[in-house]
Amino acid sequence: MIQLAFENVKNLVEQSKDEILSAYLMVDPALPENQANNPAWRVWLKSRMNELESGLSADSKGRFTAVRTQVDNFLAGYQPNAKSLVLFFGADEDSQNSYELPISLESNRATFGEPAVAPLLWAIDEFERYLVVLVDSEKSVFFTAYLGGATFEERIELNIEDYDWGQKT
Repeated sequence: MIQLAFENVKNLVEQSKDEILSAYLMVDPALPENQANNPAWRVWLKSRMNELESGLSADSKGRFTAVRTQVDNFLAGYQPNAKSLVLFFGADEDSQNSYELPISLESNRATFGEPAVAPLLWAIDEFERYLVVLVDSEKSVFFTAYLGGATFEERIELNIEDYDWGQKT
């Protein structure tokens, strides 16, 4: 899973010269509607992509078909490991970004055109990075916790010898 940051969103917006499919999907396997052989989020996405395609001009339909093929290929082997899945797919393979989020989104949504990054920015802002410090008598270990992931930062060992302490007489 990619560690999500404002820089990821900034790069996504700056690099998107073509039309992008932005999809926010509630893929949480704990939801009853997602426990069927064909989960509700897959049914919803297929229906929404049909709606999007029907409203496009002829030249945009060609790009959308390429994007749809890439999304279908990506989702063919996808098994949900999070509560939400965010997809940003363009016509070329360099413009494929997916993020699994350990938070539930309000609802499924998908658009084609400019990248829809507002819900992603909300998640980044709402769930801030935390520092976790584990301390014992010999060492301290520092981790950052962020959106369901933890990253090792640093380890500091306490290096005190008996001669560091003056003797009281």
